[in-house]
Formats: sequence, structure tokens, C-alpha cells
Amino acid sequence: MHKSVFALLATGTLASHAGDDAATAGQFTVKGSITAGIAFRTVSQDTDLLANVRALPGVKSAGYAANSLLAGGRSDSYMSVEGHQASDGEDMQAYMNSLSPGYFDAMGVPLLEGREFDSRDVKPDRKVAIVNRKFAEHFFKDKSPIGRHLGWGGGQDVKLDIEIIGLVENSLYDGPRGGILRQVFIPQWGNGSTGFYVRAIGPPAGGLISDAWGWRMIFALLAAACVVVLALMWLFVPSAPHRSGPLDLRGAALLTGGAGLVLVAVTTLGQRAGSPASWIAEAVAGVLLFLGYVAVSRGQGAAMIPLSVLVESRFARSTAAAFGQMFCLGTLLVALPLFLTGPLHMSSGLAGILFFALPAVMAVAAPVVSRLSLAIGPRRVLRAGLAVLVAGNVVICLVLGQGATPAVAVMLTAMMLVLGFGMAMVQTPAAAGATSSPAGSNGAAIGLFNMMRFSGTATAAAWVALVYPAGSLTLLFGGCVALAALALAASYLGPDPTPT
Repeated sequence: MHKSVFALLATGTLASHAGDDAATAGQFTVKGSITAGIAFRTVSQDTDLLANVRALPGVKSAGYAANSLLAGGRSDSYMSVEGHQASDGEDMQAYMNSLSPGYFDAMGVPLLEGREFDSRDVKPDRKVAIVNRKFAEHFFKDKSPIGRHLGWGGGQDVKLDIEIIGLVENSLYDGPRGGILRQVFIPQWGNGSTGFYVRAIGPPAGGLISDAWGWRMIFALLAAACVVVLALMWLFVPSAPHRSGPLDLRGAALLTGGAGLVLVAVTTLGQRAGSPASWIAEAVAGVLLFLGYVAVSRGQGAAMIPLSVLVESRFARSTAAAFGQMFCLGTLLVALPLFLTGPLHMSSGLAGILFFALPAVMAVAAPVVSRLSLAIGPRRVLRAGLAVLVAGNVVICLVLGQGATPAVAVMLTAMMLVLGFGMAMVQTPAAAGATSSPAGSNGAAIGLFNMMRFSGTATAAAWVALVYPAGSLTLLFGGCVALAALALAASYLGPDPTPT
């Protein structure tokens, strides 16, 4: 799932919480991740809201600041610093900001020494501060600022009662034109304008690329790969004779509209958007459109997809198996990267390398599965693959129950290898079964098969969005166990088709 989706989900949650107080929002890249910001004109100090945002799927860190980044506002003060005697005409100004715990992590600002703010500091009159490197180099030269004290204003009566507890790297205050300024950060407390910032986890599949060149480069490489594949298909894939047929506009509208509404219902449920009544209405409307397609297509030889083709056992079994396999794949693709880069604190680059094992095994295993299907029959291979998915996801449930340790990362990598082979055992026979069934001569039926495959992935994404924030990974991958088991049971429904 794409990181900007999580960032927008988080800022959408914040905007919903703030209502009319939401003022401005923006996004920017922080080393392969996206940090999204939304500013509020007024907001109370709200640790529960911050905790809720951090619990959203894909959110790596979140924090807020009184002076919103790039918003144009400034707050500065003359500073008195322990051990530093101001010379005549010396600039003793520093720019101020009050922050929540987690702000520096959300903004990707490294902590160089000491500690960041935490719950101990979120209270009135807490006399602690964090300074940036430019401030420390000016006032302390090459000495550590940790444990030193400072105060607001100048003169003999200023109390140096604010202890420096942390040193952070330089960062922009009000935009690139302002340059790097001396900054002092204090804990935020009370009411006032606030800018929330949410850092979302990047896509591990492109982790190395996004870390090196930014996440947009992933799509540039995908576009280049598509051009290469298109050229290769043009050169080496033989053309097929064109066959024209009637276009059933009414059936196409009913079938695709029904599928679309059901997927919308699943997606809005997963994101908790709208109300339960709207989810039910969308799902019911989609089912009614499906029933409408059945009604108008019954006995119609010119139907977009004849009903006899849809219920033929080979096509129905293959479609159910493909849906279950893609549901398992989609859940792994979304949930495991969140776990690797979240609780396991793995970099997106390393997570990408480990996660590459899954598609690599699927690609390498495809020709092996084809030969195995010829040797023992595709139906047995498909059922064995679904059994592997059931057993493999049960093992993942058990592994994730062991917590977040390096051993768990090793076991998850091993299970991705196993599940990758199991998915190849399902994907290849399912596609072969659909194309060799009577549906194989109906382009719309093959299109429906592919739509059901990718509907499995879309349903998985909604399932992860619904369950992952609750923290029940056993329930999450238990859904994969259930779907794979249902697909396995469906492979025994109806008579075995006669080979063609």
C-alpha cells in the first residue's frame, strides 16, 4: 500500500477531529518516506488524538508543533546561555518552537545527543529544552550542550533555569530561503495553533530505490519496465485473428457496476469511512446489480458472459482459488512490510530485500509448477498449493505471536519462501484452468476472472486497514487461513470437469 495513502488517511483523521479548525495541509518527502502536515488554528493539547494517529496502519511516527513548518510564522527570543558571555553587538537571538514528543522522528530530524521529549515533559512549566546543532556550535563551540542551562531574555536578572536535554541536527524553520537558523525547542502544553505531522512508512518493495533517489523514482522505473515489456510483446508475441461480436452494454454495466459497488463497500468499511448504513447500502446495491445481470442474461445466447460459462466447475473453481490466493498475497504485501518496518524497526531498504523473496520465489517456481502440473495434474497441484497457504498462514499466526525479535524476522522470511511457492502452485493452475475451460473462448469471461483475482487483492488491503490498527495479527492472518480454506473447499464442489 502506498505511503501517501497512509499519510492522507492520518491527516484525514486529524481534519475530521478538528472540523472547521483545519487550516492548511501539505506533504513532503523525508528520506524515502512521506511526511504529511495539517495545521489547526486552535487545538487543545491532545495526547489521545496523537496516540490514535500513531495507531493508524502505515504510520511510523507523528507529532505536532506550535509553529507550523513553511507556514510563514516566526517566534524568536533573545537568549542568555550558561557559560557564554555575550560580546558587544553579538546576535543572541534564537528561533523558538514548542513540540510534542515524537516530532523529530516524524520530521526525520536526527537526534545527535541526549534525548527527545517524552511524557515526562508534557506538563506545565517543564524547564527543559532541545537545541539544534547551529545553536550549540555558536554558544558551546565543540563542547556538549547537554546539561547546560539557558534563559529567556538578557541582563543580570535572567534565570538560567531551562536545562538542555537534547541536541538535534539542523533543519529548516520557515523555508529554504530563510536558511538554517539557531533554534530552541521546548515541550508544548496547553491550547493554541498547532501543526500535526505524520510520517508514513515507505513501500519496502522499492525501499532501496526510494532511500537512494526518492519514492517517485519507483514509478519512473515501473514506467520504463512497462515500455520494455510492451516492446518485447510487440516483437515476439504472435498476433491472433480478430473476432468481432455483439457488445452487451446492459450486461456490462450491471456486472461491472455490481463488482465496483461491492468493492467500494469493502474499501469504505476497511477505512471506516462513512457510516455502517452506507456500507450496507453500497453492498446491497452491488448485489442487486449482480442479480440484475443474472435476470437479463438468463437464456440469452448473446449475453456478455453466458451464465453456463460462469457456473462451469473448472472456471468457478479456478476463480475461487485465484481470489483466495490473491487475498493471501495482498495481505502479505501490505501487513508484513508494516510489521517489518514498524515493530521490528527495520529500514525500508532491508525490508525490501527480505520481502523480495516472495515474488522471486513465485517467478522462479512458475515453470516448476507447470511441469509438476503435467506430471500429476493441475487440479492436485492447485489443491496442494491452497493447502500450503492454509498451513503457512497458520504458522505465520504462531510466529507473530512470539513478538518482535530478530528470530521472528528470520522465520517470517522463511515463511515468505514457503508461501511464495504455495502461491505459484495456485496461480499457474488457476490461470490454466480458467483459460482451458469454456470461458477460455470468451474474452469477457477471462476479464471477469482477472477482475476477481485483483478483487482479492483489493479486499485484502481493506482487511488489513480494518484489522491491523487493532493490533491483532492473529486475526489478520487468520483471515488468510479462512479464505484459503474456503477456496480449497470450493475446489471440490461440483463434478470434475472433463479434460479438453
